[in-house]
Formats: sequence, C-alpha cells, structure tokens
Amino acid sequence: MTPAPVVEQYLEVAPGQRLYVQHRPGDATRLPLFLLDGLGCAGFVWREVWRWFDGHPVVHMQYRGHGHSDVPHGVDTLTVDVAVSDVRRVLDALNLSAAVLVGHSMGVQVALECAHRLGHRVRGLGLLCGSYEKPIASWHGAQEKNGPARLDNLLLRAVFDPLSQFVIRRSSSLAPVWRAVFRTPLAYEIATRQEVDGTRLGIREFGPYMQDLAAMTPKVFFGFARSLAEHSAAPYLRQLDVPAWVLGGGRDSFTPRWRSEEMAHRLPRAELTVLPAGTHTTPLEYPATLYEGLSRLLQRASGKAGA
Repeated sequence: MTPAPVVEQYLEVAPGQRLYVQHRPGDATRLPLFLLDGLGCAGFVWREVWRWFDGHPVVHMQYRGHGHSDVPHGVDTLTVDVAVSDVRRVLDALNLSAAVLVGHSMGVQVALECAHRLGHRVRGLGLLCGSYEKPIASWHGAQEKNGPARLDNLLLRAVFDPLSQFVIRRSSSLAPVWRAVFRTPLAYEIATRQEVDGTRLGIREFGPYMQDLAAMTPKVFFGFARSLAEHSAAPYLRQLDVPAWVLGGGRDSFTPRWRSEEMAHRLPRAELTVLPAGTHTTPLEYPATLYEGLSRLLQRASGKAGA
C-alpha cells in the first residue's frame, strides 16, 4: 500500500512569523502523533515514524528559526512558552482537538509544558532522551544523581550565561564561522565518536542533524538554550495524569539516565525504558524500541492498553 502523502505548509503564527508544518491526515478516529524536535533539529529523528504510523494522523512542527520556519528578528520569542503557544496554534489550524505529543531532547520540555497548559488537548506523552528541567545543569554531568561533578559540566555552567549572551549579540558576524564548523568532517567525527553511537548511526541517519545545525542562526540556538536552561516542569510533574512513556539512554551525555528515571517516577502514569548502551540519539539507534514504545503509548492513550 502506498503511504498517504505528507502535506507541507506554512502557518502564520504572528505577524511576519511563519512556521513550517508537515502533516499527514489519517484515520480521524485515531489520536494524532504530534512530533516535537530537539534544539537545533528539524525532523531528522522522525524519519521512520512517518512510515511506521501511516494509518495515524501525524504532525511535525519546526520551531521558530529551525528548518524552513522563519527566523525571528529578536530572541524574545525563542522560549518554551512561545513554543507551547505555537503548538496550540498548529492544533487549532489543523482542527485537531487533541493529540499525543512525542518530544525528543528539548521537545520533552515543550511537551511537558504543553500538557500542563493545554490540559485535555494532550492525551499522551512520549518523552525521549530529554530532561524535565534545566538541562545545562546535567549536560555531561555525573552519571549518578549524587555523583561528583565533571569538569566539562562545571565549565559549561560557569561560562554558559556570558557565552550565550555574547553569541546572541554577535550572531550575524559569527554565523559564517558557525556554518563552517558544523559542516566540517571533523565535527561529524567528534559527534559520532563522543556524543552518539557511531556504530549504529551513519551519515544517512545523523548527517541531517549536522546540516540542520549548520543552517540555523546562532542566536536561535542560544536563545532557545537560555530558555531551556531556566525552564522546569518539576512543580507540576505529579499533576500530569496522562499516559506517558519515558525513554532514556545509559550513555546519554546530554540527559543522564537518572534524569529520565526521576521523571518517570514523578509522572503518575509513566512507563520507563532505559537502554544501557543508548546515547542521546537512542530513538534512532534502537528503532524497534521506539516503534514498540510509541505503539504501546498510542494504545494506552486511546484506552486500548490491553489490545
């Protein structure tokens, strides 16, 4: 059977600000999957999801300044709160009353905030390799919650605020350097040797991320990063009474496994999967686990957990 075509369109969410949205209609009786990227990503994690869930409506929104979406003039709209408002606008524009939100990395924080603010419109949460709060605090941090802090984590926490402000101020002049760095073979080699499992991911799987990152404006990356660094869903996690699936990686240097375990423990209806060898791109490294976890989540969110 030929998969249903994917509709691509721009939605104006504010004067002079358009979001690029992909969506595929499906069985109207099924809950849509709404896919939320990580910071700097423009959909590379979801390549197989479109194929697997052909019968379901699927929606993918590119954040402001990401992929094909317009780059805002300033950084005041590059926040988790505005991303949540954009999710609502997309749901409204597509006449979707509710959806199951699936977020990777930054998308986890956006999905949690959506569940908190949009209420019944969020029927389930897929939370993949992301923190529920302040990811800078745990980036390259201790693998155990109370373990000793690592030097690279201490260094980032010390320089993040002045560094991010500097990059935002000098974004235009730094953009050529930014593009050149992320397009080099060395950047790809470092990423696949230190941050992701290069034995499971090749240029076909991980290359699009490096391309997306190189194409974005530095102020967009650091504008969102500053918002993420301050955001926390901790005050309301225990109130999010919807089916949730948390996926973590034992070798994830961005979101240590204890963060995923904490989040799953605090969410009232969460199931947890931690793959010991998984990194920050566990959803791509272990596609069978992703498929099974999302299938189970959709069943639970639809009240068919026993199916």
